[in-house]
Amino acid sequence: MEINKHKLNSRLILIGLTVSFLLNLDPIDTGFGTDSISILRYISVILIISTLFFNSYKVTPRNQSILMIKALAIITMIGSLIYYIKNDINFSDTFFSLGLMIIVTVAVYKFIVLSNWAQIEVFSRNLLRLFLSFGIIYGAEILLLGLMGELGIGDGTKLFFHVAIPLVAVPIYIVYKTTFRINLLKYLGLVLLLTATIFINKNTSYITLIALFTMWAYIASDKLVNKLRGLIIRIGGVLIMFISVIYFYLWSSGEILPEGGTSVRYFTYSLRLHEFIESPIFGTFFTTNKMLTVGSENYNIVIPSHSDFLDVLAAGGVIACILFLFPIANTTFGRIKEEFLNYTNLTINLFRIFTFCWLVVLIFNSIGKPRIGLFFWFGVGFISGIKTLKYVISK
Repeated sequence: MEINKHKLNSRLILIGLTVSFLLNLDPIDTGFGTDSISILRYISVILIISTLFFNSYKVTPRNQSILMIKALAIITMIGSLIYYIKNDINFSDTFFSLGLMIIVTVAVYKFIVLSNWAQIEVFSRNLLRLFLSFGIIYGAEILLLGLMGELGIGDGTKLFFHVAIPLVAVPIYIVYKTTFRINLLKYLGLVLLLTATIFINKNTSYITLIALFTMWAYIASDKLVNKLRGLIIRIGGVLIMFISVIYFYLWSSGEILPEGGTSVRYFTYSLRLHEFIESPIFGTFFTTNKMLTVGSENYNIVIPSHSDFLDVLAAGGVIACILFLFPIANTTFGRIKEEFLNYTNLTINLFRIFTFCWLVVLIFNSIGKPRIGLFFWFGVGFISGIKTLKYVISK
């Protein structure tokens, strides 16, 4: 009996996402212990990437964003393997997991472009059900932990939940787009979202919330498009100048590790920017440790840079940064004028909101854990696939 490969691949992807959702429910952010077990650490990513095996012989239309994504994945993984072989380090301290997550984009893209619109509509409906369910669960968990006063258990408790803010917003968005008359549900959803943000009480949570509504407005109103693009460019310029000032101030004042989340970020950002300045074009070809070792002669502290963007910039230079940012910008801000079927259209807009929110998050934080980062790269692959399929059919 011939296997229905589309249905099989669809189930593998949905199972992979479900596993990630479940692992991220761990309030101390260890994935219920799976983060320390190599094969289980990557189980969600492996499930989604395995769909490439069943579609390996099929040729897909060329897409500039996907070609850049593939190049970034290859550079990242080869550089990481070289660094691991030459140095006595933990494999988890390389950038290999980033390369593996990037391949999720390729797998999802290939799945979408090899599907027809009816199949995509069914898949989108299942995705919405999944995200709706866990959006409610995440919101309820944050609310419960906050009311119990347990939200501050360990650093990990808050680490993932500020990334979950876009997920908590899913129920509101779906209710708003599908049942306009149920105003009570919209208001309850907004209260849940705002309450969750306050309970998490991290700077990134509030920034993510602003990003969420900004992107929502961007999609909802064509009149705001040009204004928002100009605003984003201005904010980006201010951010670059701000980080530059921080860099020169901290670097000139000596390598002293400050206390506090924001102060630590200023310090680690300056270290990454210094690495970038030393080799701005190609970086280190990802033959470097993704963790930073700081301290003095008496002690050392190993910490992340708290910025995936600066990690890529320092490890891969301008070349890797272009390969990293262009597909994301094309996915998030590229206009998709055609109206698709109901569930597909709703899913496209949700992932555009997600990718923008998570882009903001990864500038100031790390979403390098596979169970967290795969959602971001999944969104890039889904929308890239939809845009390519639309273009091929319209030719």
